[in-house]
Amino acid sequence: AVTGTLRDNPTLSGDRVADYELVAYEIEEWDVSTDTDGNVSSKWVSISRNIPILTIQFEDAMLPIHAEQQQPQLSGDLHEFIEEASGSFGRSSAQYDGQGLYEGSLRIQGLRNNDLVTVIGDKADDGGVVPDRIHSGTHTDLINELRQQAQIMQIGGGIFAVIGAVVLIGTAVYALK
Repeated sequence: AVTGTLRDNPTLSGDRVADYELVAYEIEEWDVSTDTDGNVSSKWVSISRNIPILTIQFEDAMLPIHAEQQQPQLSGDLHEFIEEASGSFGRSSAQYDGQGLYEGSLRIQGLRNNDLVTVIGDKADDGGVVPDRIHSGTHTDLINELRQQAQIMQIGGGIFAVIGAVVLIGTAVYALK
């Protein structure tokens, strides 16, 4: 892992991101669905990404990050901008970050020059990095985020183990009758 500051990267343009001064971004659309019982579920669905080659300052050197070779995962404390869809007949809404958002709203998340990032990946031939992940924050922040995700997976696994045991016992009891 390499931690450094994004420096001297061109700001990306485009009809959705020109005003945000981002050097790398992902655009996601708010997807809201309602099941037959009326339960609402929602999630962000990626619709566009642009993560070009980036440069970070690492100690006294400028280090190329070859993100264009494989679009890495962005994580951490990214800059976030919400473009709300207008409400119209038949459009569902769901809560996000304490506010109701209509289906079709957009979330733009990204990085700017001078952001501190931690990059995980493989060493490139030119001494740079081909990243698997670009994390906005320190190495410690990244480790804490990964630990939290691992704890959630561990709890989920425990719940499924208990459910599996109950089903197995129930099946055995039913078979003995």
